[in-house]
Amino acid sequence: MNRDLIKEATDIVIDVMTVPTQPPRLGLDLDGTITEAPEFFKMLSEIWPNYVYVITYRSDYEKAKKDVDSYGINYEELILVDSFEKKAEVIVEKEIGVYFDDQPEMLKNITKGVQVMLVRNEGNFDFRDKRWVMSNITGKIV
Repeated sequence: MNRDLIKEATDIVIDVMTVPTQPPRLGLDLDGTITEAPEFFKMLSEIWPNYVYVITYRSDYEKAKKDVDSYGINYEELILVDSFEKKAEVIVEKEIGVYFDDQPEMLKNITKGVQVMLVRNEGNFDFRDKRWVMSNITGKIV
């Protein structure tokens, strides 16, 4: 990766996110998110101007750590949870301001002040129909 490009991207992210306090903390899901675009999330984690947390719905810490590390993600802490509600609690506890996940079911539990980013993949998007796949619990037809 070209270091000049990383520096330039870092400066852009800092400029865009400059607020009277500090830039927001970043939260990343592992499966279906980092695994969908590992190079993007590796770069993002390298240039993010605040803490990066990986929050995953898994039970095997060592396997999760090995997987995250294999993608070259730069993170402050790897956190394993056992429910969508617990992910939302961790996001509040860690004061995460931007969160990426691939499951709308997860994103609906996150408080209003957090910017959420839905990562598109085969599990949540029908590429033939070009439409999102959601349950009536997470989607509303308008």
